[in-house]
Amino acid sequence: MEDQTHSPESRSPELLLSTGCLFHLPLPVIASVGARAGFAGLDLVMGSPRIAPGPEVDAAHEILPVRVVHAPFRNWSGSGGAGLRNALQGRWFSRAEDLPRLLDAPPNVSFSLENLPWASGGGLFAKDDLAALLLECRDKGLGLTLDCCHLGISGRDILADLERVPLELVRHVHFSDADRHTEHLPPGSGLLPVGPF
Repeated sequence: MEDQTHSPESRSPELLLSTGCLFHLPLPVIASVGARAGFAGLDLVMGSPRIAPGPEVDAAHEILPVRVVHAPFRNWSGSGGAGLRNALQGRWFSRAEDLPRLLDAPPNVSFSLENLPWASGGGLFAKDDLAALLLECRDKGLGLTLDCCHLGISGRDILADLERVPLELVRHVHFSDADRHTEHLPPGSGLLPVGPF
């Protein structure tokens, strides 16, 4: 879901279709499915080196506007030099401040970090490091994409974590259920308290 206004008083969430749920289809076909189903826009998952700015993304955007872009999250071994590129991007990201300004983002495009499934160990996305993630969002001028399923499969209390998240940081919500380590189930078919959430 996307919040266009970012003010708690006038929120009007829009339902977006993630291209990841139909990843095997061409982007314009996914956009057509989303438009026919009544979605307000697309959440473009950049999970493949073939999904890049160009004619296919432009064609999809003409059918159903791209409102959110997921940065690459896989090791693109097919695109060469992925390990070095990921290391350089990680260093750049850690030093960058106010990313929307740095990237000269249009005002209608929001940037956010998503809470990923936590695992034991160190780093930004370490177990029980929600406070560090929120601080990172503030420092870099980013919003938060709050994924309740990722909280749940990390063994966290999603209602308690929801209370810790400042409403003004939330830009998007990924709303799905989980059953232990089975992710992204339809709401109500897992073990998470998605109704109260």
